[in-house]
Amino acid sequence: MRHRLPAVCLVLGACAAVRALAVEPLTAPAARTVDAADQAFGLRLPDPYRWMEGEHNAEFDAWLKAQGVLGRARLDATPRIGFWQERLAQVARSGVINRLQQPMGGRLFFVRLREGREGVLMVRETDGRERVLLDPATRASAQLTVGLTNYSPSPDGTRIAVNVQRGGGEITRVELLEVADGIPTGEAI
Repeated sequence: MRHRLPAVCLVLGACAAVRALAVEPLTAPAARTVDAADQAFGLRLPDPYRWMEGEHNAEFDAWLKAQGVLGRARLDATPRIGFWQERLAQVARSGVINRLQQPMGGRLFFVRLREGREGVLMVRETDGRERVLLDPATRASAQLTVGLTNYSPSPDGTRIAVNVQRGGGEITRVELLEVADGIPTGEAI
């Protein structure tokens, strides 16, 4: 039930927002259309919103900003918006999320996320016991953050390759760990 609570809160909040918005119709600025099209393989492909393209498009930026202002005003006018904002923040702060689950070799590998912490690589054995394989916090320092970007267990589940990122850089180091004890094999790419 605890894992369903965030979804229930989101659905209830969305229902309340939709009910409130249904009382008064939105009067957002309409998106204009243009007569633009591409030709490909003998077909005419209309692109009526082509005017929205481009990196520095002042007209589109102004249109988006007007949409955002109206959307924000309507959401802020929703009854109990403060309650739902606080409740969703509370649920987000207290949650533990297990993601990137991969069953392999009779074990289940996953990344456990807790608020404000880097994901921890975990393994669940066939008897249900869970243990940490790699906690980036144990490798971090005051000057250098460490995080996991991906992992891949061997087919028999005895070894695991882990992409370890350091200092927010895009280049990772792939380390190979023994699953039995979580100790690096010394092999890395």
